[in-house]
Amino acid sequence: MTETHTPGASWHERQRGLRETAILDAAAALMAEHGYAATSVDDIAAHVGVSKPTLYQHFPSKDAIAQAVLVRNLSRAEERLAAAEADIAAGERARARLERHLRDAIGVHNALWGTRAQLPGALRDAPALRKRRERVWARYGRMIDTCKAEGDCRTDVPTALLVRHIVRVFRGDYADLIADGTVTLEALAEILVSLLFDGMAPRAAPRPTSRKRTVPRRALALAALSLVAHAVLLDAQPTTPASTRPLTLADVVDAALRANPTARAAAAEARVAAEQYAAARGSWLPTLTFAPSFVAAQSASSGGGAGGGAPSLGGAQRVTFGPSVNLSYLLFDVGGRAGTVGAARETASVLSLTRDATVQQTLLQAEQAYFGYQAARALSDAQEANVRTATASRDAAVGRYHAGLATVADTLQTATALAQARVAAVSARTGLAAARATLATAMGARADTPFAVAIEPAPDADATRAATAALTANVDSLVAHALRERPDVSAAGANAAVAGERVRVARSALLPSVQVGASAGHVVANQANLAGQSYNVQLGLALPLFDGGARHADLDAARAEQEAAQLRAEAVRTGVVNQVVASADALRLAGDQVATSAALLASAVSSEEVARGRYTEGVGSVVDLVTAQGALATARAQAAQSRWGWASALAELSRDAGILGAAGELPAVAAPAVPPTTRPGAAAPTIIPSSSR
Repeated sequence: MTETHTPGASWHERQRGLRETAILDAAAALMAEHGYAATSVDDIAAHVGVSKPTLYQHFPSKDAIAQAVLVRNLSRAEERLAAAEADIAAGERARARLERHLRDAIGVHNALWGTRAQLPGALRDAPALRKRRERVWARYGRMIDTCKAEGDCRTDVPTALLVRHIVRVFRGDYADLIADGTVTLEALAEILVSLLFDGMAPRAAPRPTSRKRTVPRRALALAALSLVAHAVLLDAQPTTPASTRPLTLADVVDAALRANPTARAAAAEARVAAEQYAAARGSWLPTLTFAPSFVAAQSASSGGGAGGGAPSLGGAQRVTFGPSVNLSYLLFDVGGRAGTVGAARETASVLSLTRDATVQQTLLQAEQAYFGYQAARALSDAQEANVRTATASRDAAVGRYHAGLATVADTLQTATALAQARVAAVSARTGLAAARATLATAMGARADTPFAVAIEPAPDADATRAATAALTANVDSLVAHALRERPDVSAAGANAAVAGERVRVARSALLPSVQVGASAGHVVANQANLAGQSYNVQLGLALPLFDGGARHADLDAARAEQEAAQLRAEAVRTGVVNQVVASADALRLAGDQVATSAALLASAVSSEEVARGRYTEGVGSVVDLVTAQGALATARAQAAQSRWGWASALAELSRDAGILGAAGELPAVAAPAVPPTTRPGAAAPTIIPSSSR
């Protein structure tokens, strides 16, 4: 699924939207697999990689998550039906469009209805869901009414019944039949649609009813159709095996996000900091403990007699049991506690922003590895083309030599040029293998993992020119956007805020604090004089007097750290400005290289064609031919690499300027030039064996 963002939304708003999408995707998958009751909020949070407090910032409960999943899926169904109604209004026959809609829709809704069937009745029939469901049914009803008016659907069956009949098609689950190969999803969809519309087609004449008390044929047909309709595997994968699907840029980005250990570690650290902040907030509340005690003692007595003797255990026995409750609460500490909580809060913010920066760096590395692979493949193809050109020239020289029109020197020069082209082709294939290994590593796979990569067209020269001009027209705006939106800039500012909170903590250590304590207990004993109740309340004042200057040294150190953190934040901002300016210059240069290499290639092709023609006609020298071929080989190599180099420069500028989407998408202005990407929460691509390069 491709995510769309609200125009003008801030980076944080886009992040929030993407996180909510990931939560809903995870909830839909888990509830479809394990059921609503067996899926907990902890499971959903762990699947997404966020803490429960973070998840609750988006959805207040599991019921709210489930309802949001259903509302989202019903909204998508309504959008597809609206498109179908628009096609009917444009002149397409209703039955044909409805058939096409159902064929496309089968395989989409299993998670929706599978989850819905397991929900509590009150949630399943919530007003928001009921209203959307009724709108979907109303759209089906209008399409069926049009089908009836066109004479393609039965008029003797109420429209509402036909609508319910269609809806039942989307509530089946025959995943086992799909899995064991009994039927493919495409075949099942065709059968269901055929059976459905055969039953909806107008009848030429009513069939005579039998006098025997048997089940009517129509009832049997409807029952059979209902059973077959439940055979739909609504959430099945495409029948084309995943092992044959070449990886696109979207797949590479998604695999990198899922497998990169640095990104996963950053996410785990962010969760740890969030929990530590939650723990720090507990210091605002009192501490209450329960402390039961049990004592059994036997007193010793001395032996009798004048001469004394060894002591014996004949004394009194004492048994006591005393449960007590203790309360401790810090009333006042001149900002120390607030500073500790504030530092924990800002630390959580730092690690959350660091996670976001790590994700964007991972995205950039994956994109550059993908573009590098495409550039290496284009170069390899160009070198193979050079080999073919050199082979044709060698063959022409040999033919002219045998015809007595050329010398042996001509054949030797063309053979040498062919050998050089072959060496260059081998070198290009070696570079392609290295680029493949880099791409596999970027996806978190072993370098020797076999997989196929989709052959993407290189960015168009006109598109690169337009995108370069649009993005580099106002570098100041890019700099301002980077300083406002880049997570590493925000993280540096948050680090300075952490240091400021630690100054508050160090300062509070020089000032008094007030703490209250209380306890209550009850002692039960076998001796009356030991039993009773006890209460006490304490109010304590702690005033630091002397510690050898340690507290003042701590305060000075905290202030120095605050100053250093502020300077580091300023250094980060300066570095970001330099990065944006340098990346903009690099993109301009890459755009110029695309334009000049395209012109060079066109000129080299024409020059080589002329030199070949002249040599074939006997009016040109072999030196001219070999020189033209060398120039063509150079032009091909430059053209092959310059456009993908421009795509890599575009990704670099997008990251540096803070406009690289959280899912890896490049700026919209560059959409014609590079393949689009999808969200990180999409289904992970399979790294697959292939004989492709």
